[in-house]
Amino acid sequence: MKTVCKSMFKSCLAGLLAMVMVAGAVAQSVPEPAIVVSMSSVKDQMADVKYLVKQSGFGKMNFLIKSQVDHFTRGIDAKRPMGVLMYFEGDNPMPRTVGFLPVENLDDLLDTVSGFAEVDVEDDFIVVTPDNAAPVFLKESGTHVFISDSEESFGDLPEDPAAMLGDLPGRYNVAAHVFGSRIPEELRESAIDMIKDGYMQQLQNMGDPVAAEEQMENFEEQIKSLEDIDEIVFGMLADKETHKMAMEFTFTGKPGSKLADSYKGFADVKPTRFAGFMNDKSAVDYSMCFRVSENDAEQFKKAMDSSIEAAMTELDNDGDFEEEDMETIRNSVMELKEVLIETFQNGRIDSGGQLMMGANDFNFVSGTEVSDPKRVEAVAKDLIGLLQAKAGDALVANLDFATHNGVNMHELVFVIPEDEEELQDFVGSELKVLLGIGEKDVYFAVGKDPMETLKAAMANSSNAAPEYPIIYNMRITPILEFAASTTGQPMLDDLIEKLKEVGRDKITAYSKPIENGVFSRIEMEDGPLALIQTAVTGFQQAMGADSDF
Repeated sequence: MKTVCKSMFKSCLAGLLAMVMVAGAVAQSVPEPAIVVSMSSVKDQMADVKYLVKQSGFGKMNFLIKSQVDHFTRGIDAKRPMGVLMYFEGDNPMPRTVGFLPVENLDDLLDTVSGFAEVDVEDDFIVVTPDNAAPVFLKESGTHVFISDSEESFGDLPEDPAAMLGDLPGRYNVAAHVFGSRIPEELRESAIDMIKDGYMQQLQNMGDPVAAEEQMENFEEQIKSLEDIDEIVFGMLADKETHKMAMEFTFTGKPGSKLADSYKGFADVKPTRFAGFMNDKSAVDYSMCFRVSENDAEQFKKAMDSSIEAAMTELDNDGDFEEEDMETIRNSVMELKEVLIETFQNGRIDSGGQLMMGANDFNFVSGTEVSDPKRVEAVAKDLIGLLQAKAGDALVANLDFATHNGVNMHELVFVIPEDEEELQDFVGSELKVLLGIGEKDVYFAVGKDPMETLKAAMANSSNAAPEYPIIYNMRITPILEFAASTTGQPMLDDLIEKLKEVGRDKITAYSKPIENGVFSRIEMEDGPLALIQTAVTGFQQAMGADSDF
């Protein structure tokens, strides 16, 4: 453990110097950092580590972890945050990087460092030379020690470096704030050129020069938006009060730019018509309801054109279909493409879905607003006829077999061959697919018996304001229950029992509008952490060993 903590301390020290290969800022007469990296105080970090270790089932380790961390952070003020400041100056593509640590006792800190590095105290700064590594320069100023890989970096130090972190230490364990307006234009252009070159290399491997050229044109249009970036903030946190761990991402464009305008649709949302597809008992559910800008609709059209052309070329080259069938597929795909493009051009996306899972059962259902459902229905019937001719007895098509709330239902039943034992274990002897055509909507469902699930979702739907323009939820317990029923693995039963005992198993990703930009968050409840100890114990028992925890 001492070796591990020593390594962690060295890594943290190196980390204060290593976060330099990120795009950054324009030179200013009064230095302002292009990139600010924030780390909350040792006290706050250790409180979260203690919480995470305890939730993982290894609470007895906390005493040992704390004693080692206390040893390797001697001299550091455990109640104040630390960070890294990166400056770009002139035409220099490499940033001037300065890290800082809050210090209570410099002698104690140097004594700790001397355990793995040579320490040379000079008049103006301290030289620390780690084993088999380049020297690092330290300079004490006020209540902080500044750290850099160059002694020239100490020429203009901020009096209060912690103030440059803003509110990041209070919000996140670790965070980074990038100020796009402080990035030299030359560096931005160089970064964009590197991205373009990498993407072009991928396109050249497609083997279709025409499609590659079209996709490159679309990509260049999209990448222009990088020039309009104002600020980016990324942070990670653990919150024992809400029992969640999360990553957050804030992205803003320059006021008045196309990039900033493209996010306004998130803030101008009509009520969703698929609220019933959000279900707390589902394994997965999602909702998307937002306005689409004219520019985004045009970009979508271009992307659709090039993607469909590439897909059709590949399908044609495979030779699995006769020319007559290929003509049917081509016409059908073009019809669907036009409907999708019209839907985007109408300026609104509204869709919801859910996946219900449990022991030996699964059903996925979704609903989407489209511009012309009847055209989708006509295309579907053409493709179903083609599939039936190819599949024979393996496919039973029941067209116009039912109506529900004004929605015309079509059903496909795929018969799973008896020799496909693994597939039968997963989906059963048959798989049902439903297509529902309403006045404004298209419904899709697939599963062992998805009709009742679809009806329930439709019945619970009404015009309701969505919580977020885009949100996805995943719940681990029902997924494990389905996996246990299809694989028969006994360890999964133990994991399910533990997860039900804790009761927090949800992972959520969502986005919402902010001024000139968008805020996104991915969060996980802490229940899955409890599975670590259960899994380790099960593995040890399987190997014939007893758990030490």
